[in-house]
Amino acid sequence: MAHLAGVIDDALLSQQSLERFRTTLAPKAFGACHLDRLTKDRDLDFFIVSSSVSSLFGSPGQSNYATANAMLDGLVAQRRAQGLPATGVNFGPWAQGGMASSEAARANLGAQGLVPLEPSAALAALAEVVANGTGQATVIKANCSVPRSCWAHLARRFSTSCCRVPSGR
Repeated sequence: MAHLAGVIDDALLSQQSLERFRTTLAPKAFGACHLDRLTKDRDLDFFIVSSSVSSLFGSPGQSNYATANAMLDGLVAQRRAQGLPATGVNFGPWAQGGMASSEAARANLGAQGLVPLEPSAALAALAEVVANGTGQATVIKANCSVPRSCWAHLARRFSTSCCRVPSGR
């Protein structure tokens, strides 16, 4: 089972509404919960959800989207605690028409040091995560020329047990 749904409805927090949260939560978080309920008694080889780094780093104007992805992260943890298959991948932005392909989104991500992932690299990372039986992984491409204070802030927020940077990607 692979759940890849997602909808964005960006707005500053003061402009968010219950309806905007529903719009974003329904396909991603509620959809994953529905699939979880429908498959709990099935012998699945895998249960993969496509999450986002927005649930880890936050993202301006995406409180609803970050919430939906954080709910996915929690679902993965819950399924694994129940002995059920679950893998969540918190992807950074994708290149070539991903959800963060607008000019404004690319500028915002660039300021955070995030570089869009080529789809082939993202899919190769997903294959590696699944093959290793990892429960939750973050797949990003980062611009190391971003000021160190930005990366130091992220390092304080997250402990990393494994970090691999493929050459040429």
